[in-house]
Amino acid sequence: QMCIRDRYMGYQQVWKMTQSPNPAKEVRMGYLVGYLSVILIGSLNFGWNASIFGACQFLFEWMYGWKESDSAFWRSLNNTLVPVGALVSSLIASKLMMYGRRVVIFVAAFFSIIGAIFLAVLQRPNPQTPTTGLAFLCIGRTLMGISVGFYSTVTPTYINEISPVHLTGTFGSCHQLLITFAIVMTYFLGFILPKKGEKIEVYQNNFTWKMGMAFPGIMSIIQVLLMMAVYTLDSPSYYCGKDEEKSQTALFKIYVQNMDAKDAYEKICLLYTSDAADEGLGVDLGGRRIIKKKTK
Repeated sequence: QMCIRDRYMGYQQVWKMTQSPNPAKEVRMGYLVGYLSVILIGSLNFGWNASIFGACQFLFEWMYGWKESDSAFWRSLNNTLVPVGALVSSLIASKLMMYGRRVVIFVAAFFSIIGAIFLAVLQRPNPQTPTTGLAFLCIGRTLMGISVGFYSTVTPTYINEISPVHLTGTFGSCHQLLITFAIVMTYFLGFILPKKGEKIEVYQNNFTWKMGMAFPGIMSIIQVLLMMAVYTLDSPSYYCGKDEEKSQTALFKIYVQNMDAKDAYEKICLLYTSDAADEGLGVDLGGRRIIKKKTK
């Protein structure tokens, strides 16, 4: 029987079969960039939700009649609700990922869409029910925070698992890049929203600030539709060891299919049923462990 070390060296040789002198030619770049863009909607929503309240805070002060002593409390509360919601959901997201990366994204999108609905219907409160609008604002911000927690956990993992080895660093940095881009965009939005001391009655039902608050929900709807219609498979790493056919299908949507690579991939997947897998041995595929260690 082949010893563990020999088995490992054998699969290292199998991996070399899949290497190309020009790896860029082995990647379906159009499909990959589109897939990456859809996943990165989560990063965009993360940055947007983290900073949008600051752009709209003076409008909320007017809408709800916050006095100076109350304003600091409500600003602090609504800025805190997003990270608190994210803290809770990020703890759950790691457990949900065992059911698939797409599942986590769909859950994140659900909370984002519902939160956007609460925020989009905000208006100046009726004097008879002055707390209704504040409740909607707080609920919407909390739901957005829950969405952020799911997105912030699954997005880097998903990007890493679909990225070719030679593009992992480039694509991996896009997560932080999109977060920063969204933050900057909310600052630009602040230029066209009312400032403190201005006559802002005309902004009560203004489309701009409502779109700003609901924007993450709109992007989540687009993300879900694209993942259901175009990018219908999870990452190859998730399927490997669970559904070999789907794993290969997902792999060759990203890579140009050739028989050497297909043969190598089939042999690598066999490691799951080998003694090496039972011993917790993984195969390092170009700096990334596609064959996951079994936990005892």
